[in-house]
This record gives sequence, structure tokens and C-alpha cells, in this order.
Amino acid sequence: YLGCDLLILDDLGSDADTQFTQSALYELINGVVGGKRTVISSNLSMEEAAVRYSPQIASRLEGEYHLLHFFGEDIRLLRKKQL
Repeated sequence: YLGCDLLILDDLGSDADTQFTQSALYELINGVVGGKRTVISSNLSMEEAAVRYSPQIASRLEGEYHLLHFFGEDIRLLRKKQL
């Protein structure tokens, strides 16, 4: 994963909050910050991410990534309504 051209971390925050996941996430974002392209999706705000993850992870997320807000209805709920 450290050699990939594009790393996509989907739904950050839905993972189990364990020491292992904290360590793995830190390794991922610390390893790819050096010029690698990374996309991270999450329903967490930066404030929620700072509470959930370590200060080092929160600092890298806030300092090294551009935050883009996407708004809209949940496509899964929309599909369910159509049934």
C-alpha cells in the first residue's frame, strides 16, 4: 500500500477504535504524506476526528489534506424508499 499511486481510505471513523487501527492509520497517513495522492472519505468532522484519533493523526489530517464538503441524501436510503 505504501507503493501505490493512489490510496483511498473510505469511511474513516467506521473502523474499530483499537490501538492497532490507530497505529495502522498513523502509518498509512504518515507514509503517504510525502507526495503520494490520497483520498479519505469520512462522516467525521475535524473536531470529531481529533477526539477519536491521536493528536498526531488529527494534526496530519488537518495539516496535510484539503477538506471538501459533500452534501446530499444518503443513496442507500433513497434506494430503500424506491422499493
